[in-house]
Amino acid sequence: MRIVENSELINYKVLPFDLYTENRAKILEAGEVLTPGKLIMLKNYVRVYTEDFKASDFDEDRRERASADNFHNKSSKMMNFSYDTLDPSDFETVINRDSWLDIESQVRIKYFYKKILDLFNIICGARMTAHYIRIGGVAADAQEEFLKGAQEFVNYVPAMLDEYDKIFTGNEIFQARMKGTSIITRETALKYSMSGPNIRASGVDYDIRKIDKYGAYGDFDFEIPLGEQGDNWDRYIVRLKEVQQSANIIQQALDNMPEGPVMAKVPKVLKPPKGDAYHRVENTRGELGFYIVSDGSTKPYRVHIRRPSFVNLQALDSMCQGMLLADAVTAFATIDPLMGEVDC
Repeated sequence: MRIVENSELINYKVLPFDLYTENRAKILEAGEVLTPGKLIMLKNYVRVYTEDFKASDFDEDRRERASADNFHNKSSKMMNFSYDTLDPSDFETVINRDSWLDIESQVRIKYFYKKILDLFNIICGARMTAHYIRIGGVAADAQEEFLKGAQEFVNYVPAMLDEYDKIFTGNEIFQARMKGTSIITRETALKYSMSGPNIRASGVDYDIRKIDKYGAYGDFDFEIPLGEQGDNWDRYIVRLKEVQQSANIIQQALDNMPEGPVMAKVPKVLKPPKGDAYHRVENTRGELGFYIVSDGSTKPYRVHIRRPSFVNLQALDSMCQGMLLADAVTAFATIDPLMGEVDC
């Protein structure tokens, strides 16, 4: 969601909570009327006004918050619900079209992201800091609750992608900002050693899951989406298609989940022989590699991590040349860097 300027507060339908509190007197003085379908973002939830409602009534109505169960009760002045209880499809009943892109995209992405975090929480008890994979296997066998939730999630993906198509792909403003902008040619992508969706959007068929076939990837049937000219639009489309391919891989894994132990017998202390080794995997942002040098002790003599975000970000300069300053935000976003991975 974009940050609105103070001069826009009265007319803009989406008002961040901090800007409301800082400018509340100004809003009350203007006698702002919140029309049907108008929304105000409040920390982790959204308020939807379903009938004419003056900002001066804000404090009174705050004490009369309606629950998510009464979402469709149009007689209530204000509907109040959290992301935890919201079904994004309910938004179609209240949102004005002029605020559709800003609000619906944010809520649907949060809703989709929440489903993934819920699965993490079930499998290992942690949402943001998942710690399930171990050297030699995984911490414990997957519960039935997790398997059921994963299947429901995979079933939801096609509908989710259709929703994203409605919000973004067919939006004229979105297309104008994305198509033909910040082009990374095949030659430029190779010169910068890019990887992941960024290099595939430039037409380079490079996916470590297909090349090395590590783990069980050799047993899965999936396609590698490729772009044509390497612009912002191609990077967006490639990522959308990769979500579908990832769902296909998960479905195959669920259908062919083997029985048996989930953890191999691994020494508590690893003492590799002298030498060096490099291993890579296909990260969501590209090639994630680990180069380790051993001197024969239990501690590595040298370790270097190939961070795909750091490598891919090198192309930002050439992507922004000849563009407007505002376009740098789009270029940066389509590279999709994880900044903690860059600055480490």
